[in-house]
Amino acid sequence: MPRMELDDETRAVVLLNEVERLGAVNIAKLVGYYGRRADYVLKAPERGLREAGLSSTVIAGIRAARQAADDPEDEHRGIDPKTAALLRDPSLGFVHFRDADYPPLLRHIYAPPAMLYARGSLEGVGESAVAMVGSRSGSRDALEAAYQIAYGLAEAGIVVVSGLARGIDAAAHKGALDGGGRTIAVLPSGLGTDIYPFQNKKLSERIIESGALVSELPMAYPVRKTNFEQRNRIISGMCWASVIVQAQMRSGSLITARHALDAGRTVFAAEWGASPLAAGSNMLIEEGAEPVESAGCILKRLRRPAPTETAIDLESAAQTLWKALSEEPTYIDALKHSTGLHEKVVLSALQILEEREMARQHPGMRYTRLGTPAQRESTARPRAKPKTEARPKAEPKTEPRPRAAARPRQEPSGEERRETAAPPFNIPKSETKPKAEPKRRSGSAPPDLEGAEAAVWEALTDQPMHIDAVAQATGLPAQEVLTTLLTLELKDLAQQLPGMLYSRVKIRR
Repeated sequence: MPRMELDDETRAVVLLNEVERLGAVNIAKLVGYYGRRADYVLKAPERGLREAGLSSTVIAGIRAARQAADDPEDEHRGIDPKTAALLRDPSLGFVHFRDADYPPLLRHIYAPPAMLYARGSLEGVGESAVAMVGSRSGSRDALEAAYQIAYGLAEAGIVVVSGLARGIDAAAHKGALDGGGRTIAVLPSGLGTDIYPFQNKKLSERIIESGALVSELPMAYPVRKTNFEQRNRIISGMCWASVIVQAQMRSGSLITARHALDAGRTVFAAEWGASPLAAGSNMLIEEGAEPVESAGCILKRLRRPAPTETAIDLESAAQTLWKALSEEPTYIDALKHSTGLHEKVVLSALQILEEREMARQHPGMRYTRLGTPAQRESTARPRAKPKTEARPKAEPKTEPRPRAAARPRQEPSGEERRETAAPPFNIPKSETKPKAEPKRRSGSAPPDLEGAEAAVWEALTDQPMHIDAVAQATGLPAQEVLTTLLTLELKDLAQQLPGMLYSRVKIRR
């Protein structure tokens, strides 16, 4: 979004936007009445403002703004000094409702924002942007669904709009970014304040690089409870459709859905089983919202082809990865760098190669190449015998495995055998207390974690830890550890660092 100069009209909109309790509805009404000019509103007689139904407090605020704007000794001509300084920030863009860069669909809602401030770019927010919202405490499946749907939409060139809240919102933003697309976060506070929630600070920095942080509120305006409903109308108002991934009955996401329906927009909702976490989203489907299971459902409704993330794309990715592999074990990070593929695509393609015996996984999430595609295609059933005859030659390389498998039979390794058979959190307490708990637990897991999530969280520390070490500490397969770590990331309980390293995020109690 190009930066605008503070001409008289824009300055007037900024001043009106800072008048306490005036609001977007009254600004739009006044601007429409006074020749569609905000600077005319500042000059309007008090009698006219009173006839418009404004309170004495609001009228006094407008008069004060007008006097400050006309004061030649006021360097900022009425604008709060902090706001004025931020408006000069080259990373900040601002656009008012009469500007050509104003989001087109947002003009057509009830009470469109008089002013939008943005860090980043609003490019691509046109007729096909999609809002994605949901509960801050969504289930693991809901977080994964939000990520996958946003990922698919981003691959198809759809801008994903959400609110940067914990849970579903954060998962949607991350999915869109990992899908190589653009995403917009609408904030419940001014852009001159600290990011809310603080856990999403790093995510907000990623969003600025591939989208924008947006707010209608004055630059220094703090987070308030009443801001969230106003924020939700902008989220849905910028978009052709809104997706409610998972919502409870009293969730703010239902307010977003209501705003979307009031504006005549399409509402999608994911259907879940009978759970209090999904009571609200299930109700939307009962009332006529379109059920959604994947990005394809939305793209079909939008009459856009789904991104080719099916077998064709994965087939191509698998071939690219096979060429990038060698006989030397290679880390996933190196494969991502050499192929330019996203991590999720790399993992899916590697799974295909493993199933076809074209690649082998080694400790530390490292992979080597096996055979060639032509050789694998030629291994028809009649030729299976010669291939098994060749295997004894390769057996010396796998000799260590029988020895390792035999170790549990020794007396000191009885516990070790049980640990590899099931994750540590399923072992009787009498076997784990003397050894496992003091080593793994620097604090009990949050109450909403159980199973693999609890085990992985407890295994993590404040220091970076390689995914292989996490798998070794928990006894879980590397693929399950990776999926669990993604879920913990989406719940703001873990963070990924370069080199497949992870650390625990401190919980503020």
